[in-house]
Order: sequence, then structure tokens, then C-alpha cells
Amino acid sequence: MKSKYTLKYLALFCAVFFTFSCEDFLDPGIPKSDLISTTVFTDDASAEGAITGLYHGMMSAAAGGYASGHTQSVTSLCGISADLLSEYSTGISRTGFFENTILPQNTINFNLWSDLYQNIYRTNAALEGLEISTELTPDKKQQLEGEAYFIRAFTYFYLVNLYGEVPLLQTTDYRQNATASKNSVDEIYHLIIADLEMAEILLPNNFSPYSEERIRVNQFGAKAMLARVYLYLEDWIKAEQYASEVISSPLFELYHQDALDEVFMANSSEAIWQLFPIHPSYNTYEGYIFVLENDPSLSSFSSMALSPDFVETFEVDDQRRFDWISYFDLGEVQYPYPFKYKVKSGSDLTEYSMVLRLAEQYLIRGEARLKQGNLPGAKEDLNRIRHRAGLLNTNATTPEAIMDAIMEERKKELFTEWGHRWLDLKRTKTIGKVLGELKPLWDSHAELFPIPEQELLDNPNLTPNPGY
Repeated sequence: MKSKYTLKYLALFCAVFFTFSCEDFLDPGIPKSDLISTTVFTDDASAEGAITGLYHGMMSAAAGGYASGHTQSVTSLCGISADLLSEYSTGISRTGFFENTILPQNTINFNLWSDLYQNIYRTNAALEGLEISTELTPDKKQQLEGEAYFIRAFTYFYLVNLYGEVPLLQTTDYRQNATASKNSVDEIYHLIIADLEMAEILLPNNFSPYSEERIRVNQFGAKAMLARVYLYLEDWIKAEQYASEVISSPLFELYHQDALDEVFMANSSEAIWQLFPIHPSYNTYEGYIFVLENDPSLSSFSSMALSPDFVETFEVDDQRRFDWISYFDLGEVQYPYPFKYKVKSGSDLTEYSMVLRLAEQYLIRGEARLKQGNLPGAKEDLNRIRHRAGLLNTNATTPEAIMDAIMEERKKELFTEWGHRWLDLKRTKTIGKVLGELKPLWDSHAELFPIPEQELLDNPNLTPNPGY
């Protein structure tokens, strides 16, 4: 049953989002500052609608939907690019990701790139509108700015990790954006951290402004992303610090091993941030595309299944194997599929799409502690996740063995969520060894997706990624 907040959310979106569209702002005939100030930031309600529109834009699968969980999302595309999902489609765009042979002309890659940058553009427009608005109450303006800074940082995190050096756009000036050159990875991370630190200051420290729904970020979402960013940057002290702040919050709690089915429910106690469903027929797009039950064939919307080799890596008593994996029989062939989300379709809302959750923070802190020489602390965090899966303590004792155990735990805990496995293989520099043994066409340049050909044609200052 939809809550009062849900109805309010949808009403605000319908009233504002279509006015606050990327296409409008890209029209050179429209005065940008006038449009922003007069249409969407004249009062708290319209400004609220503009920001909820940003979340909706992230979820929309119409033009890619990098955050949607659909077939062209980060979750899907990074999943088949790594070693956990098998892709059964014969379409050249999808097989390019699965075989790590993406061409610059790949249409799905173009959609992914475009959707990421459209989200950046909308967020920049929101920040510009909020900055010049004088009609919002101070508390509301602060909260909305915090959300916009977070979303921009979150989007750039995926841009830099998928494509490497990319243009760092912080304006809605289409003339400036159209000819922007690549920025260094360091410059992009500098903005990500600055935006997340600003969000941490501006955002509320609970979910009360959102009627206790976890479908918009609060201060702990910023802390959770800072923990992840510092892990990727190998700043182990700060990664541990921010993960500890999230773990110690009474807002979040790991479920018991007997309640793993509840982890991905709406407003789960493990949820730091979820995304609200936008399609009236589905709870989540992840459930729609991954769940193969009642599907008589591996259709275009269900062309993926888990690798049987991955499934066999789970320990025999691992509760996640029973609760988060299911099987579909098609003739004599059995396909294991992700079953974290149970609902394939239906308008009764019980599940929200999970973006940030508590278990990742334990694994971040465990790795950060290990890298600082705190082996007991690292094993404590690792074992916390193992116990939640119904497993005994790890038997790893050396730093190398504990690191291997943490990475194995990340693989099993975070599979088919937000491309974690693909990004983990890249950041730990193990991608060549792992994928080189599995994928005959693997080449090291495939660590980065290609800059789309159309972007290179449109912008003379853009250069291809190495190897393309």
C-alpha cells in the first residue's frame, strides 16, 4: 500500500520534473538562469519536486537508466562484464560487454555515457537554481543542496571508475560543456570528495525529513560514499573512520541469518539509501530482469543468469546461497539467477532498489583495518558478515589470506549490486588474472569502457581511451 509520502513524492515529481528536463536546458534559445529561478525554485514545494525529479531521472530506464537496475544499468552491464553473470543474448551491443570487446560505436555504451552526463547536467542545473533562489526556507534549501551535491558526486564516481579520465562539468553552459576536454582522475576525485563533504555538512542526520522513508540520502549516505571513495583511493585511515561512523549509527542494523529475505525490503534496517520504484508494474527493475520464474524463455528482458561456477564457490552452509539465489529449469538446463529481489512484477510495493547498505561498510572497514596492520579488527568485521550468512569464523591468518577472504566475501555479499565485482577487480589490479583465464578475448584496455564514437565526433577536444 502506498504511503502518504509516496503520493506526495509522485505529485511533486509530476508537477516539476517535466519542466526541469535536460532537453529544456539544452535548448540554446532558453535563458538558463531565468528558467531555473522562475519555474522550479520559487518555493519549497517546487524545489522539493526538482530534487525528487533527480532521483526519478536516475531510475528512468527510457534512455539507459544507469541507476535503474534495468538491462542498461551499471548493475547489469558491469555484472556481465565481470565473472559472475552469464549473458545469453546474441545482440552485439550486449555481447560486447560480456566478452569485454565493446566498440566505440556500441549503442548501449553510448546510452550509459549519455545517461550519466544527463544526470550530471540536471544536478548542475539544480545546484545553480538553488544557489540563486531567495525564496526557500533556509533548512529546506540546505537539505536540497546536500542531496544535489551527493547525487553529483555519486554519478561522477561511476563515470571515473567506468571511463577513467572524463570531462568534469560543473555548469549548464552548453557551449562550454560541448567542447570540454578530459580531466585527470585526481581532479575528478577531488570534486567527488568536495561534494560529498559538502553533502555531509548539509544533509540531515536521520530520515525524518523524508517521512522515515530511506529513498533519499541523509548524512550517513554521504559518509558511506566517503568510506567507499577513500577505500578506492587507499586512504585506509579515512575509509575506516567513515565506515565506523555509519556502523555505529543506531539507524542501521544487520539482519539475523534467518532474515536474509528482509535485507532488500522497502526501508530495510540495513538500507543506507534505496531508490523508490517509478514503474507502476514493478517493485524494482532488478527483480524484473533477474527473476526467471514464470518466464518461459530467456527473453530480451531476462537474458542474464548467474555463472554456475560462481554459485559453486559458496560454502555449503552459506545461507545466502539459499536465500539470494534461485533456479529456473528450461528443459534439461538449469539456470541459477539472483534472487535478492523476490518480486518480478506487481504493483504492491514491498521492495525498493538498494543502493547503499550496511554490509558493505563492514567489508570496507575490514579491508581498511587490514591495510593498517590491524588483523584482529579486520577479521572481526569479516566474521560479522560471515556470521550473518550462517558461517563460522574465517580460518585466514596471514594478511594475504585475510585479504583474499575479504574479497571473496565481497563477491558473495555484493553480487549483482552496482558493479561491485567489476570495480573490485579493477581497483585490486586482479582483473587481468581473473578475466584473462575466463574470457578468450580479454585485453587489458577493456578495464575502461570506450568513449562513445558520437561524443568523439561531436567534441574535437575529447580523445579516445587507450586501446580504442
